[in-house]
Amino acid sequence: MKVVIISDVHNNLVRLKKVLDFCQKEKVAGIISCGDLASKETLTFLKTNFIGSVWHVLGNMDKDFLKEKLTKIIKEENSIIFPDYGEVFLNGKRAAFTHFPQRAQELFSLEKYQVVFYGHTHCPWLSRKKDTYLINPGNVAGERFKATFALWEVEKNLFHLLSVD
Repeated sequence: MKVVIISDVHNNLVRLKKVLDFCQKEKVAGIISCGDLASKETLTFLKTNFIGSVWHVLGNMDKDFLKEKLTKIIKEENSIIFPDYGEVFLNGKRAAFTHFPQRAQELFSLEKYQVVFYGHTHCPWLSRKKDTYLINPGNVAGERFKATFALWEVEKNLFHLLSVD
């Protein structure tokens, strides 16, 4: 099973479409979004152009959702939206994801996940402690750093950082 991890799209639909084209070509089963899609329209674009599961956690730029003061998990069609952090259990691997680095560090220190994903900094990052990985896929928008996303080969627990462009 392959899962793509994205963060900080900031409404850049051109680059998001490139990620979605990659997902279709590689038969990706799910997308974990670590926040800052930035609008409901971008989430709709993501859900409409991707047939797999979408798990999204709110970031500081997700203004449409923040206005509504989202405090509970929302399940829609092929997506689940989490207000603070999300969890998925895939092929025996437990993953957590959040937008903010400090929250990611808290989840990472619990040592109950195989991987914790986060965003916000726009800078790709990977660290490991025992059997837990802490990973930032960078940012799809290409702001401050090159546009990147991550691919997780779940069964092998392998991670790849990929360029959007």
